[in-house]
Formats: sequence, C-alpha cells, structure tokens
Amino acid sequence: MTVRAIAGLTVLNLAFLGVGASLLWGVRGWRWWTELIRLAGVAYLLGVASLTVVLTLEIVLDIPFGPVTFLASAAGVAVAGFLLGALRDRSRPGFQPPGWRLAAPSLLAASFAGAIVLYFEGLFRSARLLPLFETDSWWVWTIQAKALYLFGHLGGDELVRETNLSYPPGLSLLHAEGFEAIGGIDTVTLHVQHWYLAVGFVAAIVGLLAGRVRTAILFPFVLLMLVMPGFADHSIQAMADCLLGYLASVGGLLLYLWLEDRARWRLELATVLLAGAMLTKREGVIVVLCVVAAAFVAAGWERRWAWPRLAVATAFALVLAAPWRIWLTATGVGDAPTGGYFDFLDHADRAWPSLELVVRTLLHPMWFGFGALAIIAPLLALASGVRKLPVFALTFLVASVTTSAFVIWSETLFEISQRPSGNPVLRMVLVTMLVVAPLTPLSLETAWRRGSPASAPPPPSVDRRPGSAGATPILAWAILGAALLVYPASMLVGYSGLALPGGAPRFPGPDECVKPVMDGSTVRVVLGYEETYAEANALRSRALDADLGAADVAQDGCGRLRVFVEDIPAENAESTVTAAKAAGFDPSLEHDPDG
Repeated sequence: MTVRAIAGLTVLNLAFLGVGASLLWGVRGWRWWTELIRLAGVAYLLGVASLTVVLTLEIVLDIPFGPVTFLASAAGVAVAGFLLGALRDRSRPGFQPPGWRLAAPSLLAASFAGAIVLYFEGLFRSARLLPLFETDSWWVWTIQAKALYLFGHLGGDELVRETNLSYPPGLSLLHAEGFEAIGGIDTVTLHVQHWYLAVGFVAAIVGLLAGRVRTAILFPFVLLMLVMPGFADHSIQAMADCLLGYLASVGGLLLYLWLEDRARWRLELATVLLAGAMLTKREGVIVVLCVVAAAFVAAGWERRWAWPRLAVATAFALVLAAPWRIWLTATGVGDAPTGGYFDFLDHADRAWPSLELVVRTLLHPMWFGFGALAIIAPLLALASGVRKLPVFALTFLVASVTTSAFVIWSETLFEISQRPSGNPVLRMVLVTMLVVAPLTPLSLETAWRRGSPASAPPPPSVDRRPGSAGATPILAWAILGAALLVYPASMLVGYSGLALPGGAPRFPGPDECVKPVMDGSTVRVVLGYEETYAEANALRSRALDADLGAADVAQDGCGRLRVFVEDIPAENAESTVTAAKAAGFDPSLEHDPDG
C-alpha cells in the first residue's frame, strides 16, 4: 500500500496499452495518432485479452509464470502486431490531420464528463484502500494468483489444493502480474488494477461510439451505468465478473459494428476479446455463445456473406480458449453441475422460479432502471424501422436471461433467492448489463435519427451568438478542469462536505490494524498472521491441538488473516502467552475491540 506499488500497477497497465496498441496497429492501422487516442480503451482491453490467451497457453504447456515469461509474452504479442502491420503494408501514422483541432465540448457534455471524472477520482480513493472480503476473492482468484507468483504454476501446491481449479486463470493471471508489478503480495493495492479495468472499459465504449451517438445520450448513459449500485458495488472487487463483462461487451459491440460496416478489423479484434472472455470465468463460454448467437440472428438478412465469416471467427475464438479446457480434462478437474449435466430433468419444479428470479433481478431497482431501458431502447429502434441493432440487442438479452435461468435451474446447490451467498444471479445479471450497456444508447440514437429529419448526430453545441462566441467553450473547459482539480484539492484541505481528511494521502501499513492493549480491557492473544485461509486454518488447528482455547480466524482489515484467541481477561493473558510459547507459537497481545 505504497506509492511504489501504485506506480508499479500504472506501469503494468501502460504495458497492456502498449501491447494492445501494437496489435491494433497490425490489425487495423491508423493514419493519425489522434485515432489511437480515440481507440486507446479498445487497445488496452485488447492487450489484456491477448496476454490472457498467451499466458494461459503457457500455463497449459507448463512454462513457469514469472516476470521474464510476462515480458517475453508481451514482447512477442507486440512484435506479432508489428509484423502483421508490415504484411498488411501499414503506413507510418502522422501526428494529426491537417487543420485538426480539439473541439470544445458542449456544456451538457462537459457536465456529464466532469461527473464521470469525479466518479473515477472517488473510486480510485476507495480502490487503493479496499481489503478483500468476497469469498471467491480469497478462496479462488487471489490464491491462484499467489500460487502463480510464488511457484510459477497452478498444480499441486498447498495454496491451490483445496480451491476450485476449474475456474479459468484469466483474472488470477492479471492478479499475479499485479503482484509482480507491486513487488509483493499486496491484496489491498491490488484493487487499483480493477479501477484501471473500469477506466479502460469506459474509454473503449466511448471511443467506439463517439461520432455514432451524440454526447447528450452517450455521457448520461455512461454515468448511469457507473453509479447504478449493481455495478458500483462490484466494479473494484477482486472478482472476475466485471472483467468478463468488459471483454464480452466490447467484443459484442465490435461484432455488431462489423455487421454494419463490414470492416474486417472489427471482427478480428472481437475474436481476441471474446477468446479472453472465455478464459476469465467458467460461464464466459455461455456469455460468448449468447453474443455470437445474437450476431448470427441479426445477420440473418445477409447470411450468405456474414454467417461463414462469423462461423470462422467463432471457431477461432473457441480454439484459442480450448487448451485450458483440454488441460482441465487431462488433469481430471471437472466443472459440471453438482448432480451432473442432466440432473435438471429431475428438478423441473425449479425451471420457472429460476427464470422468474433472473427477470426480477434484471428489473431490480439496483440497476436504476437500466434493465428496463435495455428492453425499451431496442424496441424504439425497431419501431423506427431499424432491424439489425434491435434484433442483436434483444436476441442477446433473451439468450442471456434464458441461459442464466438454466444455470440456476441445473445447479441444485443454488437457492432461489437474490442472496449473494446462496445464488450468483446478481453477478450473472451484472455481466448481462455490461454487455447491453453500449447497445442501449446506440439504440436510442438510432431511433432518434430515424424519427428526425437529421441524418446524423448534430455537431457539439457551441453557442455562436454575437457577443458570446468563446464564452461557452471556456465555461465547458472550466467545468472539466474543475472536475480534475476539485476532488484532490478538497482532499488536501479536508473539505467536510466531501467527508475527506485533510493533508496528503496516507499509505497505511499492516501494523495499523494491530490495536494496542488498553488498561482494564479484555485482550486477545494473536498466534500469528497468514496470507491464505489454508495457512491460517492450519495454524488454528495447531492451536486447538495445543489446547490454547477457542482459536479463531478473521480478516484484520489490512489484507491479512489473524489467528487469535479472544475475550481473555487481562490478568489471564500472560499465562496464555506462556502456554502458546511453550507450544511453539510466537504470540502477541492486542486489544480485543469486542471484549
């Protein structure tokens, strides 16, 4: 939790951007560097997806993971992009088009863009100090990342022996790369990596939709997506759901845009992004197949041209993801439902409640109405005479809802409820929301244009009235400048309205979670701190065997697990410490806040 750790993650994410930009240049190319700036978010996610595919293949081939492997893989993908660009005769890009200038945003666009900037500033402050608290974060993703970081592979180590190894390694690879960049196993600062992913996703959809969707529609929808509780509560958690949603969303958007303009580079980039999505979570295969099914249905009017190309791209994405599935089968690790693939036939009574649960979750207030808008917007586009876009969006929605319901129906361990510990429906619907996120404003824009005499979005609304020329652009830039400066300035001075402490940012360490003993209070005897539940439970078992009392394991709030005996009167503490030392522990006394 240091400046060096955050700087390391920044360098790592710049590497993702560089790798993706190299591949983007080879696949698409660009005449001007301003085009790369617009597509920087796409390049970033492309770098993440391509390295996920390559590093997963190296795990399967038993090539040890480490900084040398990562750097060699990144260099290899970048060189492949440059070679592809040379084969396609890409010309060296110019700095900017002749006469190009940065257009001033409208006041409306500046206001919403400023709000988005403020959101990410606040989110960064939360991300850098957020401890792990989700079960899968502790028990799967970061444990596998620690195995990769410490041992260079996943198989057979104590760290992963009791985890669910069938989970694809995409996020764990990203976390292991983060540990390398941070310089150690820091599961708190690791959340900043998820902040970068969220920024990259927003940059990707804005870059792809800029010029297609007017800012009066696009920016409010982006802000709505960011602040809806169903997303905000998960965006920086060390979980794979958002990453799956980001890759599938941008991949799906590229597939639809390819159907519109037939630009080959969109289909090629979508193939890599969707392959990366399948290596992020087990249900990634289902999500990708829903996206592909939507593309096939939407391309029905031009199937002779589109279907063969879609089939080849889908097959190639599946081939890129296949080595992991083959490796799982070869190692005897299964990921079938608890009762088997056909157990759902014995539980027909779960079918309708499962479907009702998914639909109810899709329309839950936690999405601030986004679920309803994702249905209404395509219907408006359809009513305006457009077919391809609404068919794509609605087909994906129907397929995603149906497959999510089927997963809940077939896995009898899932209770029919929205309780996160009993059913993953909230996270399933989150992925669905992220995939339809860019399609919703695009549908509204399409309906608006078809119902209006204007054939294209209007230019940025700059006030041209005599005497006020230049005033509106200056105010718009002032809003954006204030958004960049107000939050950090308020933090430095400690403005109470934002509940921010004054002074420079603090970088607390693990020792700050150690509470000193207070006179006359009960204490706890801490037997040790561990990084994983497997290690902590082993230490707890030793304490129980030594008859030291009711030893317990709990997170300490600083990224570690505390093994301790609590609620001990101060006068009895020394005798417990003596017994612990005799049993081979290195105990310490701390204040018991619950005593």
